[in-house]
Amino acid sequence: MDGLLATLQKELARRNITQTELAKKMGVSVATVNNQLNGVYRMKFFYFVKLISCISDNYSQFERLIWEFLKELQDTKNKNNKLEIVREGLEWSLQNGNMQLLEYFINEDSKLTDNGELGKIYSLLAKRNQGLFKSLEFYDELETLKLHGYKRGESSVLLRISSIYALFESQSFNLFFHEIEKTMDLIERIKNKYLKKAYTMRIKEALAIAHMLKNELSVAQKLCEEILNDDDAEHFPLLVNSINLLMAQMNLFTDYEKSLEYLRKTLMLFQKPNFLKNAKRRLKRVEATHDFIKIVNKDFDGLFLTDRSEYAHFLAMQEEPELNKKALEILEELQKENGYLTPFQRFYKALALRNAHLMKEAEEEFLISGNRYYAQLPRMYLEARVTV
Repeated sequence: MDGLLATLQKELARRNITQTELAKKMGVSVATVNNQLNGVYRMKFFYFVKLISCISDNYSQFERLIWEFLKELQDTKNKNNKLEIVREGLEWSLQNGNMQLLEYFINEDSKLTDNGELGKIYSLLAKRNQGLFKSLEFYDELETLKLHGYKRGESSVLLRISSIYALFESQSFNLFFHEIEKTMDLIERIKNKYLKKAYTMRIKEALAIAHMLKNELSVAQKLCEEILNDDDAEHFPLLVNSINLLMAQMNLFTDYEKSLEYLRKTLMLFQKPNFLKNAKRRLKRVEATHDFIKIVNKDFDGLFLTDRSEYAHFLAMQEEPELNKKALEILEELQKENGYLTPFQRFYKALALRNAHLMKEAEEEFLISGNRYYAQLPRMYLEARVTV
């Protein structure tokens, strides 16, 4: 580690960054910085990442320093120290879309623990981000892991958080709220500061979604702002991306320009090659939400139309009967494939048919699923007597 510490000190000197300035940037005391740079005690992974982000000229240099840090870590005999770095590395790698590092940490977790349980959960989350699961497959995989009795602090909490994601995606919103409440207490028991913050931010995201669905927008927006204004927000790009997408949705009915602004922020993330490659599912979700918001506001310019459901939405909004018929054909295909129509898809069907009765059914389905916020959508058209 001495060689790496010397490199860091040299870079700080080259940039004329004092320990006082570095301490302020990192949110720690000068004594902590001094002790870390002089090897009094080994740096944790997230601390090291924050430090090198202050001195790296480009991502290539930044990543090279991380691998040097991990290479020198192999020399330590302290298993607990290694394990803590691996736990932080798993979360950071997933958040930042670095699949090579994530694979490394998953392998290390399997070496350092009896069954590599935390790494297995992160492996599932990575597959989820890449869109490799269909329907409830992600939830089923999580349930299988639960049968193995994952009881260690971080594993138990992350498994619950992952289940919350799965419940949201399956639109089981009532269970979604229940799981959030049970998980919040468990997070308080986590000792690692970085993981505690990371998991707390994940739960804040889930809570923001929950409050939006309940149409409690002021609470949801406050939670989103807490995440966006966090001093370490830049180190959680995927999470911030989700929050920007959520803010875009919360401005859907009230401030279309602000909604577009948040959509632009979400799309910017995918200009980075590693995110475009490793978060295809998330990109598809962003494109679908982008189209949904624009279509609701009758703005048809610049649509992606990569999502079949939103393509049907677009066609259903048109005046031409032939296009409405095409929308119905797409929705029928989706119903055959999945065995049901989501409340959104039923709303699109009602639009295509200009059918008030079906529109009322869509509103009721939104309410039954616990989605009061989007129940406004069919209600808006009912009040306008289903005129597009």
